Amino acid sequence: MKNILIVDDEETQRHSLRRGLTGRGYGVHLACGGREALKYINDPKKRVDLVLTDFAMPGMNGLELLRRIRRTNIMLPVIMMTAYGDKDLVIEAMKYHCDGFIEKPFTMEDLLASIGTVEGHHESAHKCISLARDIPKLAHQINNPLMSIMGMAELSMLQVQKGETRKRRFEAIIAAAKKISEINRHMIGYGRSTINEASKCTVDMQMVVDECLEMFSGLLRLKHISVQK
Repeated sequence: MKNILIVDDEETQRHSLRRGLTGRGYGVHLACGGREALKYINDPKKRVDLVLTDFAMPGMNGLELLRRIRRTNIMLPVIMMTAYGDKDLVIEAMKYHCDGFIEKPFTMEDLLASIGTVEGHHESAHKCISLARDIPKLAHQINNPLMSIMGMAELSMLQVQKGETRKRRFEAIIAAAKKISEINRHMIGYGRSTINEASKCTVDMQMVVDECLEMFSGLLRLKHISVQK
């Protein structure tokens, strides 16, 4: 069950939203303002899957609450309730990765649709991050046997005469292994740039695909396989 923290200074609104959401199977917790909400969010014993906050609140408004949440938690979904036409607020809140907005007045069906959209986006984001974390691990696992192949091929080259067919084959093995190593570096860079937005690593995926095709071109010809780009 997903747990939603409702932050609103109006008691009637808080309890009305709680009745509607608990009736749809959500766990709901209430906070009457930003400070109480932060205390709840930062409590390691509490679980919050989504924050639904009003913007216009005394003391700490919804935008300031969003800013403070993002200092420690970039992934916690936040939906902000706004008055009609608050375009400047929306622009400012987007800078702090606000996940959704819902204009007052709204129906419970409108709210459920907004929550469903945000939940879907975050589920996809978590899957992407999980995949990005696995890519560098896979690349490192490939590197270990790859280094062994390169070392054995270079050692074997020393034991054959110049110009022999076997030497040319060993040279081809080493060249292919180096290409795989380069592709691995691109994969590691892609994984790191996906996880950490501060890392601006550019990955040319077309180049990676072209290198793979070139590396396996001999095998593809042997198997009578043609590839259209």
